[in-house]
Amino acid sequence: MQFFEKLIGKDQNNLGYSLEASLSSGDKTFIWKLYRGKNKETKEAALVFVHQVAKENGNKSLRSLAKNGLQRLKTLRHPNILKFYNAVESENSISFATEEAFPFYEYIQRYGPMSIDTLCWGVFCLARALEFIHSDCKLVHGNISPASIFITPGGDWKLGSFEASVSDLSLLRETVFLRDEKYCSPELLKQQWNVLSKAPLYSVDSWAFGCFIQEIFSGTLRSAEQLKKVDVIPKDLVFDYQKLLSSNPSSRLAPGKLLENKCLQSNSFVNMNLFLENFELEESLEKNNFLQKIMDMVEQVPSNYLRFKLLPVLCTSMECGSGGTSVLNCISAIFNRIADDNCKQELVRQHVVKWFANVKLENRVVRTDLVNKMELFAPFMDRESVNKIVFPFICQNLKDLGSPALRDNSIKAVIHIVDVLDGKQLNSVLMGHLAKVQLDREPAIRANTTVCLGKIANHLSESTKKKVLIPAFTRSLKDPFPPARVAGLVSLIKTAQNYQPADMATRILPAVVPCLVDDDNETRTQAFECLEFFVEKIRQLHEQMLRGTANSTATETNTRNDMDKAKPASESTKSSGWNFTSLAASLAMQLSESIVDAHATQQPSTYNKYYQTSFEQHEQEMTRAVQAEGSSPPILSREKETRSSQNEESDNWDLLIDFSEPLPYHNESTGNTSDLQKTKNIIGSKPNSSTSSVRVSTCNIKPATTTFNNTTRLRPIGSSLDQIVSESSRSRRKQPKEKEEDDDWSALLGGPDIPSRRNVK
Repeated sequence: MQFFEKLIGKDQNNLGYSLEASLSSGDKTFIWKLYRGKNKETKEAALVFVHQVAKENGNKSLRSLAKNGLQRLKTLRHPNILKFYNAVESENSISFATEEAFPFYEYIQRYGPMSIDTLCWGVFCLARALEFIHSDCKLVHGNISPASIFITPGGDWKLGSFEASVSDLSLLRETVFLRDEKYCSPELLKQQWNVLSKAPLYSVDSWAFGCFIQEIFSGTLRSAEQLKKVDVIPKDLVFDYQKLLSSNPSSRLAPGKLLENKCLQSNSFVNMNLFLENFELEESLEKNNFLQKIMDMVEQVPSNYLRFKLLPVLCTSMECGSGGTSVLNCISAIFNRIADDNCKQELVRQHVVKWFANVKLENRVVRTDLVNKMELFAPFMDRESVNKIVFPFICQNLKDLGSPALRDNSIKAVIHIVDVLDGKQLNSVLMGHLAKVQLDREPAIRANTTVCLGKIANHLSESTKKKVLIPAFTRSLKDPFPPARVAGLVSLIKTAQNYQPADMATRILPAVVPCLVDDDNETRTQAFECLEFFVEKIRQLHEQMLRGTANSTATETNTRNDMDKAKPASESTKSSGWNFTSLAASLAMQLSESIVDAHATQQPSTYNKYYQTSFEQHEQEMTRAVQAEGSSPPILSREKETRSSQNEESDNWDLLIDFSEPLPYHNESTGNTSDLQKTKNIIGSKPNSSTSSVRVSTCNIKPATTTFNNTTRLRPIGSSLDQIVSESSRSRRKQPKEKEEDDDWSALLGGPDIPSRRNVK
């Protein structure tokens, strides 16, 4: 191939087509060498003919025949004649390019034997071409044979090789050597030129056409004796076939008369091709009926016909705006028949993307059908086409309030293009649209939005996941539509890998728990499953933390024991104070926990007795301490009265503690001034001369009442405890309460929350 391109380098460059694989035409004269070609600019496939003449022994007769064939092909324009593209002539070569096609034998070798319907269509195509030549152009082809028949990838049969074409039968004597004897009429073989001069112009071509019909239906043509066998010919075609092979040239049937044959007119595949040629001129109802027939018999129709002939016509109809639902459905059925992924990708790039760009806004039916087919076309779309054409098309559909079906199908289509969307389009633009359609007035759209968000969650950026997922899914749990609530619960489970344990415990579980008593059975079932799922996640984390704590404690204990063994005896005495202090602190903590547990489990009456007995013992100890110093016993009558008057209020002590406050025991400066003044003296101080009795500063932990949020609470008060708490509070700086992360799905992306289903009648 490289040698050939170098040999005709200049002419080849002027032709504008690059040469690829060579093809076998079956022409024994070797006037032309055939190659598959491709346009250097448009990359369109073509068939290239090259006639090369050697300088030493150039055959002028072959060169003149090549020029004649080129000239005829330039001037003849017909659907069943090879379409001429471009030509280059020089002293050493003649080259020209035509539409893409394969020689008859090459086509059979590539695609195998053809069906009867396909052969009937081929006979019909050639009959039309010959009628045009004989009736309109007043020419005779002069060389009908398999070498002059070409078949396009779409299955159309084309006539070529016009080197022997003349306007008078007597001129055929100059081109006798070109013909295969099997296809020559008896008078031509015997060179009876006087008979030919009186015969019709088409007589020679009619005989050759009859021989060709015998070969294509039987498979081979070995001799003229085989022409008598008609069992392989369709019955309705036998009579006309025999008239084509009449021994009398004047009584032979003109090839164009075959167009009226019943076999060809009633053939479904022939009628299908004829309808397709005038597809744009047919009525809409007839188009729909035709396309429905195509879809019903799509498995029986040749794949090349569907791919290279029917599909381009339908794609052109879509681009012009005349295509509708039936056209798009037929395209989808053909698209599924194509096995070559490269062909699918080329089809999507050249045609499908244009449909998204050119479809009219008011044509909602076609727009809905296009997004419905997104699953079929999306895998073959490139990133640039999706971000610049397809994604804006989907966003426009999501804003269309006039068609709920269009919005719903557009949400489903997002799933198929999310993997090729740019970061900004995905994390910003798309999230904004989904936040709005999650508040759509159609409940099914809200539910599908939640499902869509759960499916595309893994493609979102980490920051977008934190801002969007939990607020969006917990919002759906308040939706009055049960499937929307179920979708939210399922989505939370499917996207669990994106949540931190703190979010599970503080944001997800509180939102899921109300669904446990939902009116809908499926919602309750899914809520229990969701609850168990996240509780198990948190439990696993808890067990991991326990194992980590146990391991660290064991390591610390072993290290401490090793250090104690290494210390001398004198130093162990010094460290005994630290050990005792730690032991005392541990015992004090255990004692306080046991007291709290005891208080929580005891009945109020038992607790009052325990409180009274402890207080009396404490008073006795204080009295003995004062008497030991020689002072008068303290007067405690007022404290006893206060204690007896407040026994009833202390019955509900453990039930009225507000655990939401940071410190259950605290000193309030208002309302307790008198009590503080009364208990201001310290044990061991000198009695006041103005009073007859000594006020002892005991712990004086007595129940007092206060009101908080319209609820009466019992609060222990006492100067000693208050001082301790006050000092510890001053020594410890209060940490501000950490603000929870706002559910900014609505704030970021627009729209209020969905109203609770409990407020919906």
